[in-house]
Amino acid sequence: MTRLLLIRHGDTDVAGRVLTGRSPGVHLNERGRRQAAELDRRLVAVAIDAVWASPLERARETATPVADARGLAVETVAELQEVAQGDWQGRSVQDLAPVNAWQHYNAFRSLYGIPGGESLAEVQLRMLRVLQRAWAEFPDGCVAAVSHGDPIRGLLVHLLGMPLDLAARLEVSPASVSIVHWAGEAPLVVCSNCTGDCPL
Repeated sequence: MTRLLLIRHGDTDVAGRVLTGRSPGVHLNERGRRQAAELDRRLVAVAIDAVWASPLERARETATPVADARGLAVETVAELQEVAQGDWQGRSVQDLAPVNAWQHYNAFRSLYGIPGGESLAEVQLRMLRVLQRAWAEFPDGCVAAVSHGDPIRGLLVHLLGMPLDLAARLEVSPASVSIVHWAGEAPLVVCSNCTGDCPL
């Protein structure tokens, strides 16, 4: 059985307020660095075989303490990347609130994508490739994969049999851990959005 730990990066100064998307130079803030350091304690009992991370700094910074404690290197995995925010990258949530396209996107994720960016369905497919790769490379192991809120939601709603339109109903907090077990048949979501000690 493969165990996949889906970890959202730690807190940043603009998390939840600005769509930073794939903009470079967005780092963990002080709280985020504490969250990343605390991850190692929360996962101390877990034998982790590989640590994967989105290419963005905030994800790699979150992954580093977990990898360092185990003598592992952080491997950058493109499929864990943040959603491509297209025309909305860099805009604030407050600024987008009255925009019809933003409202449609948030109400009907199955129908609407981001102008010039990705749809959640596209994100979901690449996150499924992460799960498939983890199972192929570590059929009896554990992979810690540090990503972003919407990519994690996209994978979880698929595994839970939920429609994409309900993805926003899943909370994925900074530095949270969601755990998936897979043995090649029906995946098991053991927990989602764990921000304390996890059922490991």
